[in-house]
Amino acid sequence: EWGDRGRTANSASHLRPPLKEHTVKIARPTVNSAALAAACATFIILADNQLFWSSLFKVVDPRTAHGFFLSVASFVILTGTLTALFLVLSVKHLFQPLLMAVMILSSIIGYYASGYGVIIDRGMLQNIMETDSREAADLLTGSFVVHTVLFGLLPALAVGLSRVRSRPFVKELGFRLASIGVSPRADSGGGP
Repeated sequence: EWGDRGRTANSASHLRPPLKEHTVKIARPTVNSAALAAACATFIILADNQLFWSSLFKVVDPRTAHGFFLSVASFVILTGTLTALFLVLSVKHLFQPLLMAVMILSSIIGYYASGYGVIIDRGMLQNIMETDSREAADLLTGSFVVHTVLFGLLPALAVGLSRVRSRPFVKELGFRLASIGVSPRADSGGGP
């Protein structure tokens, strides 16, 4: 009986049921690949291309009918082209990681394009590869981090949390071809 006095309260833990782990379930929206591609393309064209839009609006007044239609046409063409590119490059398990990477990269490029007027081309990529850590540290500012989180990481997280609904292969192929405007015409006459 004296031997039991040395036991601690934890030694009786085998008598209690194990504690249940509490997990938080996050609602994950389900979308098809075309809708997700179009949403990402729309976000990138509007949010990460401020230099393009401000340059366009310096030349064209969107308050006029001509300027309005040119602005809308630019948006539709750019968004449609980017959506089509995403759909062509989409592979079932690589689609979301690809979109997430593009979202983050677009936010970084958009930050430097709008903040410094930098256009990313072959020469700029060469300069990036030759940049040392001291030069790179000068470019990593608080505003860069905030911009990248708001316009890159959070949208990428939203993409990663979504569920992409898959269709059977033949239906998915037909849908993608129709989405990018390459679907065969109904009359298949081959002529105009």
